Amino acid sequence: MKDSALQTAAAPVGAQTAAAEVCHVTFAYERREDPVLRDISLTVRRGQCVTLVGPNGGGKTTLLKIMLGLLEPTVGSVSLLGGPPQKSRHRAGYVPQRIQCDALFPITVYEVVEMGLLNRPDIAGRGARRERVEQMLQTTGIAELSSRPFGSLSGGQQQRALIARALVSDPEILFLDEPTTAVDPASRAALLDLLDHTRQGRAMVLVTHDAETVERFIEAVYCVHRTIHHHPATRMDSSLLRHMTGGGLAEHD
Repeated sequence: MKDSALQTAAAPVGAQTAAAEVCHVTFAYERREDPVLRDISLTVRRGQCVTLVGPNGGGKTTLLKIMLGLLEPTVGSVSLLGGPPQKSRHRAGYVPQRIQCDALFPITVYEVVEMGLLNRPDIAGRGARRERVEQMLQTTGIAELSSRPFGSLSGGQQQRALIARALVSDPEILFLDEPTTAVDPASRAALLDLLDHTRQGRAMVLVTHDAETVERFIEAVYCVHRTIHHHPATRMDSSLLRHMTGGGLAEHD
């Protein structure tokens, strides 16, 4: 390894303590010779926040989708909440990278949040579902926007709606892909406060390039650039800032 500040990710721990486990996963898209990810092992403990950083194209979003069962690994295995991701992801929440939506597209904020209950048939009855949605709109501070078209919202408001959609089913683990991208500084601070509040008691996997976000959620930081390395940082420093953009982190370390 070329930088002593980085350590190879530890092998997965027992399933009884894991919210998600990735074991020796390699992934390559069809018709592509070089793997996007190579021999990735990662464990997310229940209640733990894991932050993934690294350069664009390094495989962070791909790894997130593999953990959710949206992509199948070429080699290796994945467990989500003790079972196959495809069978367990209804117990997970997912906030993808910012969605582009036409301001005139006829879907309201309420309807976007309600979509988070599509895979929860156990929450039965219109009243119970409405109560859950309205409670989450209040929690994320967008109740007054309930009837507004989703596409008409600001970037920060849209992200709050997507976080509300991910949380409305009360997931055991939350996956977020660049939740503060294209959000103004004031909205970013409010979003980080919201995430800090709502993550209590659940595991979280967070992909970000934002130094403020990393510093806020620095519990367990991993650098992803085809391979994965644990960065033993307890605070933001020059080494971590460099590795967030791939500086000093070779693909073959």
